Amino acid sequence: SDFGSNRVEEFENRHFLQFQEIRNKITTVRAVMLEGPIAF
Repeated sequence: SDFGSNRVEEFENRHFLQFQEIRNKITTVRAVMLEGPIAF
């Protein structure tokens, strides 16, 4: 059945979204450190 592979896909999608979120936060922090508070 497809059930197992669907669960794996769902898990990977969630993991990917968390990874994107973390990467966005790191990018934001880096931008703040480089440009200072003026950027906001």
